Amino acid sequence: MDFQFFISCTEKLNAARCTSEVKTRIEEFLANYNFNYFSIGHLVSPAKYGLNRLMVNNWPVEYSDMRIERGTMMHDPAVLQAVRTRDSFTWTNAHQNADKMGKDIIDECRDFAASDGFFFSYFPVETWPGCFSIGTDEPLAQYSMEDRELLRLYGLHAFGTLERMEGPFPFESYHQAQLSPREREILTWAAAGKSVPEISIILDISPNTAKRHVQNANEKLGTTRLTAAVAVAQSSGKIIP
Repeated sequence: MDFQFFISCTEKLNAARCTSEVKTRIEEFLANYNFNYFSIGHLVSPAKYGLNRLMVNNWPVEYSDMRIERGTMMHDPAVLQAVRTRDSFTWTNAHQNADKMGKDIIDECRDFAASDGFFFSYFPVETWPGCFSIGTDEPLAQYSMEDRELLRLYGLHAFGTLERMEGPFPFESYHQAQLSPREREILTWAAAGKSVPEISIILDISPNTAKRHVQNANEKLGTTRLTAAVAVAQSSGKIIP
């Protein structure tokens, strides 16, 4: 793709005056790469932050409403992989690394939208982490490394533009989530592959006490599952990966 086209598209983003205009600009840019669907926003818990987070997409309305109703983001394998690895990858890669629930989530997305896509993740220092997920029915092998990098950079620029436009967001509350020494200890053992019953034996505490610490950690990190809490704690430096 012509780099001058990329520059022109970013300038159009800069000139946008509202979220709907940014959304249109993103769709126009992606259409040149034959991507039909996108989702861009914060990688934080919707259960904890609700509408106080950035989330813009052009998914089919039925699919988008269903994701919200089911709280799919909390279990989305692409989201969990992004938080865990801080990397970019394809939907197929996320599907390969997912458990059964995760595979079902991606298969459902494919049924409603596109067959494959890229998932780009961003981890700014002073703000919440973010993502740019884009879907297409085209084979991903046709996209060069330069194409992928321009797509990633455009998503980062669009993410920053929308964040400034839609903000301010309560970033401080996210960074202030402090785990107790025991909570960090339990998540560290969980990251090593130990189950809650095994951890309770290792730490010489009751299973109920271990579960309570897990619940407290989930509440602080804005997660609902132990695996998600581990991923968030690792990515934010609260426990050693």
